[in-house]
Amino acid sequence: MGYLQAMIACLASKGGKIGMVESSPIPAFAKMGGGATLGAEKYCGSKDKLLMSWTGDFTDPSKAKNAALALYAQGATVQFDAADVAGRGMFEASKEKGFLTIGKYLDESNLAPGVITSVMIDFTGAFAQMGELIKTKQLQPKFYYTNVQTGKVTLAKPFRNVPSDVQSRAEAVYKQIQDGTVKVPPDVEVKP
Repeated sequence: MGYLQAMIACLASKGGKIGMVESSPIPAFAKMGGGATLGAEKYCGSKDKLLMSWTGDFTDPSKAKNAALALYAQGATVQFDAADVAGRGMFEASKEKGFLTIGKYLDESNLAPGVITSVMIDFTGAFAQMGELIKTKQLQPKFYYTNVQTGKVTLAKPFRNVPSDVQSRAEAVYKQIQDGTVKVPPDVEVKP
């Protein structure tokens, strides 16, 4: 998810600075940050174009809002989050300052006028997969990935607030990840 969010943010910012509001370095969010770092390096030209702020909080939108405002003040004109419910604060900051955002998990296009798209997870499909593995007694103690390759991570369409080439370029990268042409290692982590 972080790789896709950063890639889209870089395309939309035309290589400028992008921002990521993080809550806490739990494994999923540390990996989202790692993926975002790789995406920024590839599509913004440098991992230093990704500004990241850790709030330490999953539920307080005011902390995420303040983090997003600080990132905006540093030049991050496109932002995304890995902050669960607190991430709503990033959208509030976007409404206030007018910067662009990228949602996560579900289609979050209704949260602010500047939402470009959302990187969505098919939770229903993931839970159904687990249910079937339990039902057939095939569940094993290992990681079962929810990602582009499994078809359980997708992009909300159409993109908004950006030229059409941003969507077409993002879709091309998505397909390259899906077919394995572009490899995004799942174990790269970033922590505060």
